[in-house]
Amino acid sequence: MSLPSLQILSVSAVAVGLRHAVALYQKDTGIQCTVQYQTSTQMRGLDWQTPAWDLVITSQSLAMELSRHGALEPSTSVELGGVGVGMVVHESVELPPPKSASAFTQTLQAARTVVYNRASSGIYFEALFERLGLMSMMEHKTLRVIDGEALLKTIAQAPQDKTLVIGLGAVSEILEVQGWGIKLVGELPSEIQHVTAYQALATSQNAAKLEVQAFLKSLEDPRIKAILHTSGVRS
Repeated sequence: MSLPSLQILSVSAVAVGLRHAVALYQKDTGIQCTVQYQTSTQMRGLDWQTPAWDLVITSQSLAMELSRHGALEPSTSVELGGVGVGMVVHESVELPPPKSASAFTQTLQAARTVVYNRASSGIYFEALFERLGLMSMMEHKTLRVIDGEALLKTIAQAPQDKTLVIGLGAVSEILEVQGWGIKLVGELPSEIQHVTAYQALATSQNAAKLEVQAFLKSLEDPRIKAILHTSGVRS
């Protein structure tokens, strides 16, 4: 008799730690895992009446929303930690990290293009620009892309000249590919920082499965916690 398999839906912000968790789980149990990555924003538009996944890793806010609608089982929740946002540029660019909101504003003013995604962090940046009185300026230099991967590819392909192209995104996603043509300038200062908390939960119809419970427990392994921390997911 073949072993069951696990279907996992996850945000990419925790991909580094999740890959190690999946490898550890598969080694210990022999159960194969398939992981699909989507942004939290994309997840909202999915069919949650009959979800095709055993486990979901998403933002705390969406996890609460889906739990209220009966799609996820809140009693199975495992806290993975939070991810802040930062600034990324092409590796050829020398730029000091923003130490204050005013320094952040000055950097945006100097940029030719500012790139961010259409996911939760992108929604935050638009609210931040509004708060800082920058919306009229940003209208002429903003490039919004579908997700973190598209953002980082855009920065890696930015022209290596005197025009400044800046990306704003999740620190964990930036750290994952740092050295591939991009580099993290720094996290946003605390006064304008935004941290998204992430949780792993079983879908309600699969919460009783032993293999699902075992996988959720594996996410609390100290080795996985350490990997998550070094990849930018802070407890």
